[in-house]
Amino acid sequence: MNTISLCDGITQGHKGMCFVLPSRDLIADTIEVMAEGQQLDGMVMLASCDKIALAMAMAAGRLNIPTVIVIGGPMMPGYYMGREFGGAWEVREAAGKLSRGEITAEDYDNMEKCVCGGIG
Repeated sequence: MNTISLCDGITQGHKGMCFVLPSRDLIADTIEVMAEGQQLDGMVMLASCDKIALAMAMAAGRLNIPTVIVIGGPMMPGYYMGREFGGAWEVREAAGKLSRGEITAEDYDNMEKCVCGGIG
């Protein structure tokens, strides 16, 4: 089963940041619904984001069935023009440069595509 995942770093600076903590309860609820609906005897959960891992722990506690939570760790950075480029703050900074005409829209688009270097 997959679930939603809001990233703190990406939602900062706009009203999206108000939805990160409530999403944790929603994630726990969806896990609980699926586990109870399927009458699971146990679960193995994979998580990387701290909100997802905590939501999984909340669901496991509510369900009271054997559960293993495997934490995948933080996402590795992407690379842009030969250097690490992995922080959402760097994309926000680039957006400011774009609005001031310091970089092109094409540069900004390429930076945005590189910020998430892989899964995690």
